[in-house]
Formats: sequence, C-alpha cells, structure tokens
Amino acid sequence: MNPLRLGALGVVGAISFLACGDASPDPGAEAPSTTTTAPPTDAVTALTASTTAPATTAPATTAPATTAPADLGAALPGRTFVSTAVEGFTLVDGTQISLTFDTPALAANAGCNTLTGAWAVQGDVLATSGGLAQTEMACDPPALMDQDTWLSSVLTSRPTLALEAATLTIVAEGAKVTLVDQAVTAPDRPLEATTWTVDTLVAGSTASSLPAGARPPTLTLSAGTVSVDTGCNTGSGAYTVAGDMVTFGPIATTRMACADPAAQQVEQQVLTVLTGRATVAIDVDVLTLTNGDAGLMARAA
Repeated sequence: MNPLRLGALGVVGAISFLACGDASPDPGAEAPSTTTTAPPTDAVTALTASTTAPATTAPATTAPATTAPADLGAALPGRTFVSTAVEGFTLVDGTQISLTFDTPALAANAGCNTLTGAWAVQGDVLATSGGLAQTEMACDPPALMDQDTWLSSVLTSRPTLALEAATLTIVAEGAKVTLVDQAVTAPDRPLEATTWTVDTLVAGSTASSLPAGARPPTLTLSAGTVSVDTGCNTGSGAYTVAGDMVTFGPIATTRMACADPAAQQVEQQVLTVLTGRATVAIDVDVLTLTNGDAGLMARAA
C-alpha cells in the first residue's frame, strides 16, 4: 500500500479519536433497545374513544294517539270542549263555542242561547236525535242569534268527529271546528272564595238577562258564610256544601225599600234561590244555582 495513504489514514484516525473520545461500547453493557412498545390496550381504547365523535341519535317523535271511532262514545261523556279555531264561519268577537257531552244530553253554547239534545256517536259521526232544543234569550248583538243558528245546523248535520288526546275536531259540510278539552285550558273556578256576579235569571227552562237598569247582585261563599248583595239590600247567612248541593240557612238582610220594581224583582229571585237546598254547577267561570224552578247564573269576578 502507498506509505502516504497510510500516514493520512493515521492522522485522520488520531483526529477522530481526539474529537469523539472512545466511542467503543463497553463489552459488558447491554445495547439499548430500538423496539417501540405499543401502549396498553386500555390506553388505546381510551384514546380512540376520546377522538371519536359520538354517534348522533335523532330524538324519537311520537304522534298523539287518535281515539278510534269505536271508542268515541266512551271517551266523550263528562267532558267539555271549547273552540280554539273555526273555519267556514266568523264568530262574533269575544265569543267561543263550548260543547258539553253529558249523558244523555249534549249542551252547546256559542255566546248566547244554550242548545241541548240527545246525542250518540255512530262510528265517527255525531248523531243528534230529534234536533236540539234552544233557550229563548234575546241576544245583543243580533249576530249572536245567527251564530246559534249556524252552530245548531253544524251539530245536527251528522258531522264527523276526531279526537286526538285533548283536541276534538268536528267537520261538517263547509265547516270545521277545532276544540280543546276545557279541563286542560281553563279549569273550573272554585265555588268558595270566589265573588260571583249574577247576570242571568232562570225560571224553569227560560233564561233571561237582568232587567234594564237593575244593579247586578253578587254573592261570595267562604268558610260557611255566604255574603250577598241582592242589587238592593245586603245580607249574609250560613251554608253547607255536600257534593253538587249547597244548603243555605236563613239569610239576614238589610230592609231598605227597593224603589225600582226591577230591582225588587231581582232581589226576590236571588233570595228564593238562596233559601234551602240548591244544585250547583260550575262551567269554567260561570256558576249556575238551581232551586226548584228558580235559578241564577253568575260569572266569577
């Protein structure tokens, strides 16, 4: 070999030895491992779970159950429905339709007179036997009486019924009425601790408004005492309630003479109803007290 090349190699080796020191491994030392250890399975699972977007589940939607026609006859009795929408007729402002499915009579009101009559459900059809009787109040404005006539024609035309949960739909030719169970939208006012203002006098099957100029009577039942303003005199007396019956004790009143004959007539009707036992019926905010052939209808203040 060429002596110059050997010398050069020696110089290079010496320089490398001085710069790096002794790079020779210790014969007794174990060589470092270059193998990469995989993380434990649990760690991988955790890492995967943290970087994986959770699955999105669409919320379940359940349609309200529709009462089958065969069950309508059993589902309606004892319930009152009030209108929330009317198609095919424009109701007088501030009025709505109410339907009460009593057994055996249906009672309907659209803001003036009350329609009553026997009813049945045949499949999904409402059948009224012999038409509907009607009270004979003169209503103001006269459009209220036209409204009564329209409602009677709808209910006697054999309309179809559909009941979904608390919503009742009545469909007749040229008309559709949507109603909601009153127990959901407007529960009845309590008999006691409510001030009731009389606006209607009942004699047998006839209901009439208060005479013109008469001051509306009021009554409040609370803690066993009824307080009454007859529209002329004031007074109070004891009462007890049992079911839908209220029994009044003697009513002691002031003895001011009623100058207006109309006020005297109203007072006499009020005191007649508040003597002895009277039947109580409350429809949302309307109280009806009936004592024999005499009755009062009052609205909650």
